[in-house]
Amino acid sequence: MRRSIQRNLLVSIGILALTITTHLQTMRVFFPSVAWYLKDTIGVASTTLALYVLIVMTVGIFAAGLKTTIGQKAALLLISCVIALTRILEQILISPVADLWISIIGCGFFALFLPIFIAHLRTKGAQLGGPILAYGLFLGLALDSTIHGFGHTLDLSWIPGPLPILVILIQSLAMVTLLFFEFYPSQDVPTDTHWRDNLAFIAFGPFLLLQVIILQNQGWISEISGITGEWGFVFVLAGNLCAIAGVFWGYKNQHLFQPTFSTTVGFLIPALTFLLMQPGWIFLLTLLVIQLFFGWSWAHMGNLTIHASRRGLLRTTIMTTLGLLLFILLAFTYYAALDLRLPIYREAILPISAALFSLTFLGLSLQPPKPTTVRHVIHEPLIFSGSLLLLSLFYLVFTPPPPDPEPPSGKAVKIMTYNIHSAYNVEGRQDPEAIAKVIIESEADIIAIQEISRGWLVNGSTDLTAWLSHRLGMQVIFKGTTGPMWGNAILSKYPILQMNFGKLPSLGTPLERGYLQAKIDLGYQAPINIFATHLHHVESESIVRYAQLVELLRKWGKRPQSIILGDLNTRPEEAEIQLLLDAGLVDSWSAAGSGAGNTYSSDDPFKRIDWIWHTPDMISQDAKVPRSNASDHLPVIVTILPNEK
Repeated sequence: MRRSIQRNLLVSIGILALTITTHLQTMRVFFPSVAWYLKDTIGVASTTLALYVLIVMTVGIFAAGLKTTIGQKAALLLISCVIALTRILEQILISPVADLWISIIGCGFFALFLPIFIAHLRTKGAQLGGPILAYGLFLGLALDSTIHGFGHTLDLSWIPGPLPILVILIQSLAMVTLLFFEFYPSQDVPTDTHWRDNLAFIAFGPFLLLQVIILQNQGWISEISGITGEWGFVFVLAGNLCAIAGVFWGYKNQHLFQPTFSTTVGFLIPALTFLLMQPGWIFLLTLLVIQLFFGWSWAHMGNLTIHASRRGLLRTTIMTTLGLLLFILLAFTYYAALDLRLPIYREAILPISAALFSLTFLGLSLQPPKPTTVRHVIHEPLIFSGSLLLLSLFYLVFTPPPPDPEPPSGKAVKIMTYNIHSAYNVEGRQDPEAIAKVIIESEADIIAIQEISRGWLVNGSTDLTAWLSHRLGMQVIFKGTTGPMWGNAILSKYPILQMNFGKLPSLGTPLERGYLQAKIDLGYQAPINIFATHLHHVESESIVRYAQLVELLRKWGKRPQSIILGDLNTRPEEAEIQLLLDAGLVDSWSAAGSGAGNTYSSDDPFKRIDWIWHTPDMISQDAKVPRSNASDHLPVIVTILPNEK
């Protein structure tokens, strides 16, 4: 009897975990499709984008009707088959149009799956349904992060070839197959509950945002803590192990499911969120502790919310839909603040999300205890999560370290500036491999990169800094300008002796800018100084760029053997360029290029806004603008050497 119950638990946990994993993969296609294909490539207005997103996330409102019409078992099988099929098709088809519509269908059907699967858990009773909900949620996060990490954070959706297709086929077939082995109790039982008992599903929205923005984000963890991407992968999975340990701890010690301890946890979660911006070991310790508390919270909520007291599914359907809408609202606000002046600081979104989670958690948990508690404490989720962590450690050990910098030659070097558009090509699809090929074919030695992120959800959560460094075998330095995750990077084949960075004036514009400085040993009499930047992008607001260049030139301080380069968003005839000329800098294109040197847009270049400037004690030769549609900008490449006169 006990073995049968345990098997029932594990099959159900597997179904939820695999569905969560598939949904996260689909969501990382949906967000970029809206942001890059619809908005950036097609030019759809923001109001229309909001309509797309709202429609997708409100599809779940039809879950109650679907369950009533075709029955719970048939509904789950139908929805899971559609989710699996869309994920397989998305992996096979290489088209931004297909990405958009397939991800819309996939996300919409997950919105249907969630309330119907919760109803299914309630037919099993709280003793089984609660652990399935809590363990399945965190195992889904852990499995997704494992797959994501083994791709160097490049999602399988963007990786061509048979191996990613095989992985997705196995994942999708396993999800659907488990549903056929699932035990379906009699449906003639209540599957809904009071409004208050459904608060856990509103909490799902802010909880998911914190997970995808920070706690499952390998790039964020690496950047804030200062560890490598491989160690970031280890700490993501260590955090997931702590979360599952929190679930186990909750069910093992159910006497702690009482108001005093719940209140303590409820206040600790938002308090700890403020420490997730602290560098070093404080961040890493906070990551592990907050995941432990999240696990315990979901164990408690699973114990409370799976109790069924009413027939139908209307309340659960509404509350899960509100939770998904809350996720979208918080995510939209977080990223919209990059372009729009909003009445709320972008940095406040994450603490607000933690506070909303805690409020809903406390609203659910601070009530009289339910009469039934979980009696079946299982160890398999802990073992599985520990195995995933062990895999990440093997990955860390067997990943070769980056090659040592090349010894300085004292000869001419190729310098490149490249706005990579977050590795989204002119068609609106992410393709970092195409960016890497442009750099490899250029044979550039030092590359200044703009519009590079370390894991924004709207960029597919790809840590492009670590990915490019690994792919090209080059040293990399990065610094975020708007938050820690988006900004400027410098790749170098030669030793980077020192780095520095700074902010540039924004004059009230929402997207902050900065510069990245590197001192690089090329074997000359002295190291060269690289100043890489990306100036304000609104064409009519040249006053902002002018102020930014004034500050950048002040930071340069007329150092010899210096190069100032990047996407200046400034044409040759504008006043900002005269600032650089008056400072005595040399435009490498005017000195060594031919033609207009236009760099934007890459499919039909009509203006020159990407520049490489150097001090007069250096010479530029052979300036080029190679053609490629890997980004919306074209790179500029110039050969630089010391002026020995």
